[in-house]
Amino acid sequence: MKNNKLKLFTEILVILVIVLISFVGIYTQKENRMENQVKEYQYSKDLDGYREVLLEVTKEESNNEDELESSDTASENKENNSENEDNEDNEDNAEDENKEETDSKNNYENYINSKKIIEKRLNLLGAQDYTISQNTENGAIYLQLPEDQETDHLLSNLLQIGKLEIKDSEDTSKVYVNNDNLKNVSTLYNSDTNGTIVYLKFEFNKEGKKTLKELSTGEYKTNPEETKDENEESEENEETNTVEAKAEVDSDESDETENETSSDENKEEKKDTQKKIILSIDENQLITTSFDDPIENGALNLSMNKATTDADSINNTLKSASTISSILKSGTMPLEYEIKQNSYIQTDINNDQLNKIYITLGAIFGISIIILIFKFKTKGIIAVIANIGFLALYLLVIRYTNVVVSLEAIFTGAIIVAINYLIVIDFLKMQENTKLINIFKSQIMKVMPIVLIAIVFSFVKATKLSTCGMFLFWGILVSMIYNYVLTRDMLIGKEVNIDEK
Repeated sequence: MKNNKLKLFTEILVILVIVLISFVGIYTQKENRMENQVKEYQYSKDLDGYREVLLEVTKEESNNEDELESSDTASENKENNSENEDNEDNEDNAEDENKEETDSKNNYENYINSKKIIEKRLNLLGAQDYTISQNTENGAIYLQLPEDQETDHLLSNLLQIGKLEIKDSEDTSKVYVNNDNLKNVSTLYNSDTNGTIVYLKFEFNKEGKKTLKELSTGEYKTNPEETKDENEESEENEETNTVEAKAEVDSDESDETENETSSDENKEEKKDTQKKIILSIDENQLITTSFDDPIENGALNLSMNKATTDADSINNTLKSASTISSILKSGTMPLEYEIKQNSYIQTDINNDQLNKIYITLGAIFGISIIILIFKFKTKGIIAVIANIGFLALYLLVIRYTNVVVSLEAIFTGAIIVAINYLIVIDFLKMQENTKLINIFKSQIMKVMPIVLIAIVFSFVKATKLSTCGMFLFWGILVSMIYNYVLTRDMLIGKEVNIDEK
C-alpha cells in the first residue's frame, strides 16, 4: 500500500514538472535579464500578422548593350547600297524577331527557375505557412511570410546568388571548381577540451574530386621541406645578426639594418612562391590557403570559428553555417533579384479576440474537471491531475515539432482535449471484471477514423488543413502513449493486467 502511494506521489510530481515547464517555462540569466529556454510557439499569419514582400529582377546592363548593338546595326544598314536595303531590312527584322522570341523564352525559364530556387530556400531555411506567386511576364515574385524573429534573417539571405568558386589567388580567372562540381554541403561540429569548432563540409562529384586531388598534390601543395628550410634559415640569420650586433654595435648599425631588410625580402619572396587557392561564395572570400595534405575523398572541411565554449557564439555560428549550406544546396540563382516592397500586414484577429477564445475554452475545461471531482471524488481529483498533465505535455510536443498554430488548429486542439477527457472517463468507469485490453481496443477503434483524417490533412498543401491534421495526429499519439504509461497506472495501478485473458 505504501509503495502504491509513493508511486502515485512520484507520478504526480512528474506531471507537476511537465506543467511548470509547459505553462511557466525554464528561465536562465542572459545579459542581466531572464530568458525563457522553452521553445516558442509558431503562429500562423492569421494570428500573428505577416510580411508582404515584392521581389523584382534587378536591372541589368545587358539592356544597354542591346540598345548599342541595335544602333550599330542601324548605322551599318544606312551605309548599304539602296538596291539591297529592302532585303537586308527584312532579314534584320526576321533576326530581331527570332532573337526576341529566344530572349523571351530564356527569360521565362530564368523566371521560373528563380522562383523554384527561392521556394526551395524557403523550405531549407525553415519557413512555414508562406505563400509565393509570380508574374511570369516580368519575373516579379510576391511573398507572404509569417512575422517572427526569423523573418528578417530569412529575407536577408533569400536572394543570394549562391555562386561557389575555388580559384587561383593571383589569377582569379582560373576557376577550378564551381557549383556544377558540388555534390553536397553539410554543417558539422567537433568538441574537445578547448571548445567547439563548427565546420562546413563541401562534398564534390567525380570531376570535382579529381580536380581537388590534382590541386592538393600539385603546385598548390604546401612544401614542408621548404617551410622547414625557411624556419632554419630564419633562426640562423637571427643568430648571426645577434652576434654581429654585439661585436659591432658601435660601428656597423647600418650594415645590420641592411642584412635584416635583405633577409625579410628573401622570406617574402619564398612565401610568394607558394601558390594558393581562394574559396569564395558570391565573390566573398571565405579562405585563402594551400593544401598541407592531399585530398583523396573529394571532401573539403572549412572551419567557421575558433574553438569556443560560449553557447551563444556556437549557436550563431551553427546558424550561419546552416544558412550558407541551405543557399548552396538550393542552387545558383540565374537572375539577380532585389526587394522592392517589404511591409508588415496586421492580422484581422487581435489579442482581445484571442483572449476571449482562450477564456471560453478554459472555462469549458474548468467546468469539465469540476464535474469529474464531484462525480468520482478522490479518483476524480487524480483524473483531473492526469488531464492537466496531458494538456501540458501536448502543448510541449506542439512547440518542439514546429507545428504552426492557427485559429483552426486551436479548436482542433480543444477537440483532442475533449477526446482525452472521454478516454479518462472510460478508465474511471472501468468495472472490476473488465479486461483492460478490451478498453484499449475500444479506444483505438474509436480514434482510428480521426487518425486517418489527421494523416490525410497533414499532407494537404493548404496550411489551415495541414495544421489541423498535425494537431490531430500528435494529439492522438500523445494521448494514447500518455494514458497507457501514466493515466492507467494512476487510476488502476497493477490491479488489472493488460494481458489478462
